[in-house]
Amino acid sequence: MNQTASRLGSCLFVFLLVCAVAAAPAIASSPAATAATSQSAPEGAPQAEAGLDQTVERNASVLLDATQSHSPEGEIVSYDWTITSPSGDAITQTCDSTDCGLAHFRVPELGDYTVSVTVTDDDGQTATDTLYVAVVPRGDFGVELQGSPDATGEEANLTTTISPGAAVVENVTWYRGDQRIGNQSVSELGGVINHTALIAPGATYRAVVADQWNQTVSDTWSAPGGTDSWTPNTPESEEYPRIEGPAVITGEPDAITDDGWEYEGLDYVVRTSEHGTVTDAIWGVGNGDAENYAVDGTQAEFTLRPGVNTVTANLDLTVERLGNYAGHGMGNSTAYSRINTTVSTEAVLHRNVIVDPEPEIQGLEIDLSGNSLLIKYTLNDKHNPADSMDVVIGDSYVITGETMDPSGIIYKEVEIPDGEHDETEVTVRVDDGRQTVSRTQTVLLPPDPEEARSRVTDVMERLLKLFKKINPRESNRSRRD
Repeated sequence: MNQTASRLGSCLFVFLLVCAVAAAPAIASSPAATAATSQSAPEGAPQAEAGLDQTVERNASVLLDATQSHSPEGEIVSYDWTITSPSGDAITQTCDSTDCGLAHFRVPELGDYTVSVTVTDDDGQTATDTLYVAVVPRGDFGVELQGSPDATGEEANLTTTISPGAAVVENVTWYRGDQRIGNQSVSELGGVINHTALIAPGATYRAVVADQWNQTVSDTWSAPGGTDSWTPNTPESEEYPRIEGPAVITGEPDAITDDGWEYEGLDYVVRTSEHGTVTDAIWGVGNGDAENYAVDGTQAEFTLRPGVNTVTANLDLTVERLGNYAGHGMGNSTAYSRINTTVSTEAVLHRNVIVDPEPEIQGLEIDLSGNSLLIKYTLNDKHNPADSMDVVIGDSYVITGETMDPSGIIYKEVEIPDGEHDETEVTVRVDDGRQTVSRTQTVLLPPDPEEARSRVTDVMERLLKLFKKINPRESNRSRRD
């Protein structure tokens, strides 16, 4: 009986010891060190063959053939096509065979179509393959856009080279981001056309050329991002007449409508000298209806859009022009006075105003890799490119003021500083020279090795006491030995 109890006590001790070791926190390895297992494709799965990528002209019929797909242990019994246009719309194919292994569809839109086929064999197993169809204009119809990289923040030319090919070209339209900034008729022979525009740092410009069938081609050019915040030029204080008002607007708007962003109390005013008076003014922003923005003859509030906005005022002015002095005889003396004239004139004023939303940090992901953190996020700051980035782990700055790319997907690997363990806040901060934004996540870092050893030692001591309590005879024998 005593031997049985002794064996049971020994087994219990070994079992509890194994449980304690398994439950103790890892000391040398991180929680993220577990390797992912990959799953191989099922044996005997079919092989899908959608065919080769294609390049066709607009409005052509694209032929699809997935009949080269096969199953090593059976037969393909069905073909399911998924077709997506460049604008994201779903396209339905026309099947040219009973099982739809042969099919076709038309391409009325320029750009890249994505075509996928999923095949199913007689065992119910499936496989998918994808091809891409590039749709180009008919007759070598094309356009090339080039800007002035050294003129960021200034007015400069957007040079547009148009090749009509066999098309009859009608017009070209220029855009800065989503904002239309100009339109012009084009000779049937095409050629080189310059359009003057404010070159905003980091902005994307686009030229869209249309022919008589409303077939379009386009090209884009992105201005350099620059390294500092920029401000559109403002008129000199002694320049008359002029439009006064903020050149840069930041922060959230008071309201967002279909027409744009509205800011209460944001006024633009026409200033004239003491010798001029505004008799009428029609205000406008970009290509908007000017009358919608009129408040009175000399003052207006606007609905603006993120990015660069061009504020205009078409003025009718009454100007008093100073004349020469003329003498008037009065007895033995002569008096001199200035003879002035009042004339009516017109003027068109322009002001560039930038609305700069704060930078956006989207999709922040922070993963542990050994003694480092892998940081990934998408930065959107197209109206005033971000300048620098900070990364803070707990109370430690691991990156301070590092120059960064203006926008896009940002990857960064940083080493975990000494003294940072367990649950810790990690903050990513981005500054664009005008505004600063940050995002914070709580990350589980590796435990402190000393604390982990202390916890393991404490567990072992507790187990040893429990063992002695359960089996005092074995404990006494150990002391005698």
